[in-house]
Amino acid sequence: MFSSLLTKDNLHLPKSCETEVTNSNISPFSDPLMLLQTGFFFGVAVTYYNAALIASMRADISAHCEKAALDSLWIYSRIGKDMIDNQWMEQPPQADDRKRLDD
Repeated sequence: MFSSLLTKDNLHLPKSCETEVTNSNISPFSDPLMLLQTGFFFGVAVTYYNAALIASMRADISAHCEKAALDSLWIYSRIGKDMIDNQWMEQPPQADDRKRLDD
């Protein structure tokens, strides 16, 4: 998403992380740990995107940051739901359903 802005302004693109991926099918870490770490990184990404959104003076960059933050939040919430569904994390306490209590 941000590459198009850099290319348009003739700026250098950062190195891709695709070179770090191997063809091994044996995971060195457990699935719960990997999902937890991935969720943590998406949570941090939301913070960074919002900081960039606030600091940016360009409307096009702000729009990209807002979209990236919203996309990251959606993925972050999906990771939490998956961890709860797999019983790798407990369901956090929820507020009582007030409509059901009044019946």
